[in-house]
Formats: sequence, structure tokens, C-alpha cells
Amino acid sequence: MMDGDSSEWAYRWSRAKFDALPETGDPLSKSRVFELLASVRRRYVIEHLDEVADGVGGVEFRAVTDAVAAREFGADPSYEERKRVYVSLRQTHLPRLTEANAVEYDADRGRVAVGDHFGALAFALGAVGARPFAAEVDADAHEAGPKVDTGPSAADARSEGPVDAGAYVDSNED
Repeated sequence: MMDGDSSEWAYRWSRAKFDALPETGDPLSKSRVFELLASVRRRYVIEHLDEVADGVGGVEFRAVTDAVAAREFGADPSYEERKRVYVSLRQTHLPRLTEANAVEYDADRGRVAVGDHFGALAFALGAVGARPFAAEVDADAHEAGPKVDTGPSAADARSEGPVDAGAYVDSNED
């Protein structure tokens, strides 16, 4: 691994190489990269592999499960919490990452290794500063990603009195 925030995998992907990816359509497009990174659990997997994978034999699936559960639920996740992470990684997240050739998941051997396109995800994750934190995780909506403040609610708007609809109409009068 390299020193600093950049990993060996992200280092292999330059900004120019990432920018050269097609926007859509290709198996590894920018849209696909960001779609894969939309899940907090997949970001945890990429982050963990980025820290520990040696590029040769990969790591134990159980170690990935334990690391993701610890990042999500704290240092000592319960059996039920680890089980939820295990099931979602095995049935959803690792197959999606494998399909994109970002990781190589061998369910029979219980091993997870970096794939040919891992560097694109590691680069994008570092480039946007999207390193996940446990506080971002909504235990009931892992696919939703970080919580976003959508502004005032309808009830807040009602409490402020009537709204001038004309203020929102685009007028061509100059």
C-alpha cells in the first residue's frame, strides 16, 4: 500500500483514466461506478479491501463481514447484526461488485479479492471524499446511502402562512 490517503489501487487509476470512462452503457461506466458506491455496505467493502487486500489471494469472506459489521454497528456487533450483514453481502452486494469485476468473490472458498475494476471504485470513493462513517447508516435502509436533509417539511411551509405562487413562476417579462 502507498502512504497517505491514496491506496495502491486508487493510485493505479489516474483522474484522466477515470474521466475517460463512458458516462453510461459500458460495463464500467461512471454511472455504474457511482451506482455501486451508492450503497453504504458496498462502500464499506471497498474501503476494507482497499486497506487490507494484498492483490493476490484476497481475504476471508468472514473477515469482510466482520469488518463491515463493525463499521456499521460499532466495535462489538451482535450475532444478529453480523448475520444481517453476512446475508446482504452474500446475496446482494458481493454479487453486484463481482458482476462489475470490482471484486472476485469465491463463495465456495469463502474468499474475496480485488477485481480488475476495483481501482475505479477506490479512486472514485477517495476522489469524492465519500469515506463512510457509521453515523451515516440507516439500519432499515442500507441501499439509500447517507441521510440527506431535504429542507423544510410541508407542515413547516403551512406554518409560515400563504405562499406567493407567482414567486416561483419563470416570467419572460423584462
